[in-house]
Amino acid sequence: MSGKRRTDNVESIFKSGYNQYIEFHCSLGNEPVRCCRISFTESHTMKKGVEIMKDYIAQQVHKRYWDDDINCARTALTCLADCFAVTIQDQTLSSAIGLHGAGGFRAQCGLVEGALMFMGIYFHLNGKSDSEIADICYEYADLFIRKFGSLRCFDLRPNGFSENDLPHACEELTVNAILFSYEFVRSIG
Repeated sequence: MSGKRRTDNVESIFKSGYNQYIEFHCSLGNEPVRCCRISFTESHTMKKGVEIMKDYIAQQVHKRYWDDDINCARTALTCLADCFAVTIQDQTLSSAIGLHGAGGFRAQCGLVEGALMFMGIYFHLNGKSDSEIADICYEYADLFIRKFGSLRCFDLRPNGFSENDLPHACEELTVNAILFSYEFVRSIG
């Protein structure tokens, strides 16, 4: 059995009594493994898979920001890891502590940095070479700029970081950026 983890991009919708859920599957070699299950309400049944994923990401972002009080880079890294059933080591999580715009300096956006960290891990696990991963990251950065206008926290969060800020001012941007990153990773496969 290969040690490479592959997500099948299969989202199966199930009904079990009153409980409905979407289940994401991945495999390790040829053995299927259930990765995660997301509950949803009756109103979700009419939504497309991407809308269900956006709702899931929004719930996870809110939890990580408000309950866990972690920054945007670690939120992006861990949300993507959850979506693709990849384990992130504590040391890797620690390396992202100061990556919210370079510790608040408003340099490269932590949402970009967290996503790029995840892509390095994920695509390495899926057998991509260093050169291929660098090309993927370049393509991602280019598409991120086209979608959001910049890679810099300075541009994406124009009011900067101050004591007067509402907590987690980038929550909506975070959800949209993580969904964008999720779709990008899925498109590469």
